Amino acid sequence: VQNSEGRPVFWHDGSRIGGGGGEPPLYTDWKLMPGCTPYYKSFEGSKSESKNFTEGDGSIYRPLYDRVASSVSLPPGTEVDSRLLLDSSRYLLLPAFYETI
Repeated sequence: VQNSEGRPVFWHDGSRIGGGGGEPPLYTDWKLMPGCTPYYKSFEGSKSESKNFTEGDGSIYRPLYDRVASSVSLPPGTEVDSRLLLDSSRYLLLPAFYETI
């Protein structure tokens, strides 16, 4: 469900976005539930909004994001092709992370 500005209002489990109460479980099925739209599709005109998901509406998932980011961090002194890196110490996070959420 979206509000009049096109922003999502509820998570897939029916809990209100930004309403507190903890993080809803991640929805991992390949088929969307009826009436649901992937979060990022709500902001197709504003990629910065969807790219900053865990800094806005999805902030409840930031601890999960940080755990994933930590697990793809490079050990000090590791040399890797720079095209695979977000910065000098982390691999790019897979787009599937955002697709899953």
